[in-house]
Amino acid sequence: MLLHDESPLAVEERESAFLVKTYARTQFHPRDGKGARLYDAEGRAYWDLLGGIAVNVLGHKHPRIVKALKDAGNTLLHVSNLYY
Repeated sequence: MLLHDESPLAVEERESAFLVKTYARTQFHPRDGKGARLYDAEGRAYWDLLGGIAVNVLGHKHPRIVKALKDAGNTLLHVSNLYY
């Protein structure tokens, strides 16, 4: 099993080998995004209408968000809430 193979079949095989099957997944394999669009492993575009669990819906690759994350990466991205 190749851990660097990102083909949809290889990703599904790794998941089956290493993760507990807590819920069923769709056959969708997002690989890139821009704005409200996601692109699958074959480059097809889809509207991203799913926000996720406990996340912000910020879209994908917005230049101001990318800049803010890069700037934050030069400091601390996360520390425990046990600290001030």
